[in-house]
Amino acid sequence: MTPRPYFVLSLVALSVVCTAQRQHHRGNSEEGVPKALRRLLENADHQRYSGVRSVEFRFGDKSGKHDEIVIRLGKNSRVEFPAGSKLAGQIIVETEESRRHFFPDKNEVHILPPRREAAMEHLQSFVHDAAKWKFATVKGELIAGRRTVQVSVSDLQDNVVQRLWIDPWTGLLLKRQLFDGVGASAASFEFTEINLNPQIDDRTFFFDPRGAKIITPAIQLERNAKLAKFDVWSLDLNSGYRLESSRFANNDSKPLLIQHFVNKIGRLTLFQFDSAVSVDGDIVRKMARGDFQSHKWTNGKWTFVLVGSMDKSVLERLSRHVIPGTGEASD
Repeated sequence: MTPRPYFVLSLVALSVVCTAQRQHHRGNSEEGVPKALRRLLENADHQRYSGVRSVEFRFGDKSGKHDEIVIRLGKNSRVEFPAGSKLAGQIIVETEESRRHFFPDKNEVHILPPRREAAMEHLQSFVHDAAKWKFATVKGELIAGRRTVQVSVSDLQDNVVQRLWIDPWTGLLLKRQLFDGVGASAASFEFTEINLNPQIDDRTFFFDPRGAKIITPAIQLERNAKLAKFDVWSLDLNSGYRLESSRFANNDSKPLLIQHFVNKIGRLTLFQFDSAVSVDGDIVRKMARGDFQSHKWTNGKWTFVLVGSMDKSVLERLSRHVIPGTGEASD
């Protein structure tokens, strides 16, 4: 059985999609940004807590809900799951350097790029691009026994993008709700328990399961390509992007390989089809919804579509970095 993908990836991806669909030009005014949101961002790298939070998501036709046991110290975090959960036994440890996700059923540790920085950058963009957003602040509900301030962020057409429930004294984000392009709730988390002064052991953010196999994004890409019976193509390291994840899927009964890439600026998605399959304009437009742009090309047996929130000329330039192989060593 393929390890079940962990939801935080979807939360970050949804945050990118929900935000990028409404961004057009970068503003430079930071006036009107709520004090609670500023405190959240100022204190984000210095938080120390443990707690339990409930997570819900909806992504396409899939939805789910689970609880997480969370420990955070600055930029380091550890997530486990309660006994009885379908995710019980999995452990996720993230540091500034990497994200390590242990799947006990496979005895594998998947090594990924850290994701927290991207999530914080999406919140930071509300401050940097404040002229492009509307903010509303009201008294929030009690969450995990703590008073909160609710900050709503809307686009200039009054479509709510996110709602944030922030502890005004600590800047801790206790609840977050994301909305999709049509205003429906797409994802959320909410703390049900919180301890702001936990005892944290030095080894909390380190684990090395005995005999576990290390799986890098490159190894996972090779697995998915083999499953799809595709040759492996990917962005090389000179592109400035790192492979985050990949998966094999079917789009309207058309098999394709999907790869997600990240850097400090943003994200890219590469779709790979067999050239025998007709990839028409409708399919490309579905991939590049909202303000995302796309660049399509064919190289021998394979058709590629590169999607991102940058100009098409940048996507065309980046497409020259798509080469045979994983783009990095897989051992």
